[in-house]
Amino acid sequence: MTKDGMCKLSSLLTGVKCTFPPNGGKGCVEMIAEDLARLEDNNMLNDTCMAFFMKCLELELLQHNNHRHHFFNTFFLKMLQEAPLKPYNDNDSRLMKWTKGVDIFQKDYIYVPIHGGIHWSLVLICHPSAIINQLLQPPVKKMAAGRALSKNGPDKPLMLHLDSLSGTHDPAPIFQKLRWYLEQEWKWRMNNAMEESVPRTWKNSFLAAGVQVPEVRFSKQMLPGISMASRLPQQDDSVDCGLFLLSYIDFFSAADPMYVLAAGGLDSTGTFSWSRRNVINMFPKHCPYARTLCIHLHSPWPSFHQ
Repeated sequence: MTKDGMCKLSSLLTGVKCTFPPNGGKGCVEMIAEDLARLEDNNMLNDTCMAFFMKCLELELLQHNNHRHHFFNTFFLKMLQEAPLKPYNDNDSRLMKWTKGVDIFQKDYIYVPIHGGIHWSLVLICHPSAIINQLLQPPVKKMAAGRALSKNGPDKPLMLHLDSLSGTHDPAPIFQKLRWYLEQEWKWRMNNAMEESVPRTWKNSFLAAGVQVPEVRFSKQMLPGISMASRLPQQDDSVDCGLFLLSYIDFFSAADPMYVLAAGGLDSTGTFSWSRRNVINMFPKHCPYARTLCIHLHSPWPSFHQ
C-alpha cells in the first residue's frame, strides 16, 4: 500500500479500536488506527505493533500445543529496571503479576524485548530451570522442564543478547537485573505452597528425603550472558530495529530447537571464551530457514540441538 493509501485508511479508521485475539482475554493487544502509520516506510514499530506480532507467534505455538516459549511484553523490562534490588515481599505485586498462573521455569525459551534510546533489541533466556543441574541433586530422578533432556542436554541456563545495532544497548546491566529477577522468582515459587512449580517440586524432593535444600543463586557463572551482536546482520538505517527483533523471535520460535548450549566457557575474568564449532548441520533438513541463517552466522555461536 502506498503512503497516501495508508494515510487514507488511517483517516477512515480514526476512532476505531481492534482487539487481538478477537475474544480478548489475558494479554490481548488493543490497536488503534494510528498504529497503522508505524507500518509505513521509515517509521519505527511501536509497542503495540511489537505486541501484536508476538501475540500472533504465541498463539500459533499454542495451536500446536507448544508451551516451551514465554513472551514478556515490551513494558516488562522497564518495570523490572525500576524495581529495587531487594528480596521479594508481598508488596512486589507488580512483579508477581507478570507471571501469575505461569511457571516460567517450565519454559525453555523466554523472550525479553528491550526498548531504550529509541532502539529495540532482545534478550533470549534459554532453559532457566537448568540452574538445578549446577547444584546438589535431590535423591530422586533428575528433574527437567519443557522437553525431556538427553544426557547431552544443557547443564546450565544461558542468556543471549541479540542487537541489530551493536553498542546501542549495554547488555551487562540488563543481564544483571534479569539474574536478580529469576533468583527472586525462583525463591518465591519455591516457598509458595499454593501453586505447583519446578522450584516447589525441587524443594519438596529434598524435604521428603530429609535433606537440607541448597541455596539457588543465579550468578554470572551459573547464568552466563552472551552478546551476539558481532555475529548478527546489522541494520543499515535507524528505524528497522523492531523488525530485526521480531525476526529473531520468529526464527527461534519457528526453529524450536530442543536445547541451546554455549560452545565455550567462562574464563577467570568472567568473560565468555569460545571454542570454534561449525553449527550448520545442527538443524534438521526440514527447517531450511533456520539452517540458512546458521550458515550465515557460522561460528562462533551457541550450539543448537534438535
